[in-house]
Amino acid sequence: MYHNLKLVTAVAGLALAACASTDGAPTEAGLVAPAAMAGSDFVPLDDGGVWHPASEGRCPAELAGFAYTEPVVFKPDGSDVGCQYRTESDHLTVYFYQSDRLKTASDAAEEAAGAIVYRFQNAQYLKDDSESCTIKIDLIGGVSAMLQQGPEDDGVIEIGKTPCLIFRIPEGLTLVATDMVGPWHLKVRLTSLTPDANTEDVISRTSEIMNLENSWMSGEPILNFESLMREQSSSGDTSPEDEGS
Repeated sequence: MYHNLKLVTAVAGLALAACASTDGAPTEAGLVAPAAMAGSDFVPLDDGGVWHPASEGRCPAELAGFAYTEPVVFKPDGSDVGCQYRTESDHLTVYFYQSDRLKTASDAAEEAAGAIVYRFQNAQYLKDDSESCTIKIDLIGGVSAMLQQGPEDDGVIEIGKTPCLIFRIPEGLTLVATDMVGPWHLKVRLTSLTPDANTEDVISRTSEIMNLENSWMSGEPILNFESLMREQSSSGDTSPEDEGS
């Protein structure tokens, strides 16, 4: 099955626009989130994590190698919430929120990038790594969706619809990735506090988180794309003689 790739080049422009703006909540870029408020907005999961029924977002006990620590509620009505994760040196916040002001994932990314630049005055935008992150998120999610639909559907994988902006900071790396699922914004903020932080590892973790959360929030199954490719590669190595034996 042939898939068209549509490249949206606005991603790099988001960071440039954000650098000229300090609009948005600087707390989003900080390393410490507001105090957790464990209320009726979240429902416990069997594994020790939580579930946010309104958005369908999930915060399992373990997510892409991060350990869940606590929920956060930014608005009491449950329209703006998140979950905190961490490893020994990395911090992760997954946000589920609604906004009448931010109409698209690009709007949300621009505001969040502006908050990063406000928080980290020496932040350096990594254009190539950001584009690689965006492409990986959209490509895996897009191919998975098309394979679920079947070969009769002529779809287009839109590269650039899920902005991922990566910055080098003195402490390591920090990034934001955004998407929209129905009326809900999905945002991932990841900061790796090691000077030699590996961009490929950060991109891989972010892609996994974004696609898992998108699947949970939308109710659409997601394929294990890397496993699928390995299976296809193995089947391609099978000779005609082997198939007929």
